[in-house]
This record gives sequence, C-alpha cells and structure tokens, in this order.
Amino acid sequence: MRKDSEDDEDVVTSTGTGTSTSELTHTPVRPFVVLGPQVGFRVKCEVTAGSESASCTGFAGENAKSVDFSGTAGAGLGFKVGKEELSLQARYNMGFTKVLSSSDSKNRVFSVLAGFSF
Repeated sequence: MRKDSEDDEDVVTSTGTGTSTSELTHTPVRPFVVLGPQVGFRVKCEVTAGSESASCTGFAGENAKSVDFSGTAGAGLGFKVGKEELSLQARYNMGFTKVLSSSDSKNRVFSVLAGFSF
C-alpha cells in the first residue's frame, strides 16, 4: 500500500497476473482465421484449345458473367521476423454466382498464399 497525497488517503494498486497485450504481440507464431465475402471482376476471358482461341463472349453460345460473388474461408500462421511478419495461409473460395449463362457452373478455388508485412 502506498500514500498518494499528503491528506493520508490510502490508495491500493495491483497488477494482474494474466497475459498482457504486449506479450501476445511478441510471440513468434500467431495463428489466424480468414472468413468473409469476396467479389471478383472479370478482367480478361479467353479460351485456347490447341492452335485455336476464342473470347468468352459468345464462346459456344455462352456468355460469361463479369462479376462473381463468393465466400472465402481459410486459416494461416504468422511468423515474426524481426519487426516484420511472414504469413502462410490456405483459403477455400466458394462461388455463389453462376459464371455461365446457360449452365449451373460456379467458381471453386483452393489457394495457398505467402505474404510479408512490413
């Protein structure tokens, strides 16, 4: 117990025994989860088979959509490298939009990513 003022008022101070935020941010490995919506925009669409190629507009009577709405879920690990962080993650992307006008085809993507934040 310590006295904070001259009028003899007692003030009790204590520190907790839990893990502080600064201790959590200095751990060498940090797991994380990725979950949320995604919007994809068609930049270019071209189909090539052997020496023949065609654009996706009107290819075999199909019209490819220019916007794709999907959901993404994944997980990864962040590794401290000095003050920076190296991250490795895996994601699965499930499309909600039919990408071709005459079929029920939707995008499904599994990806592995590596990143470096500074």
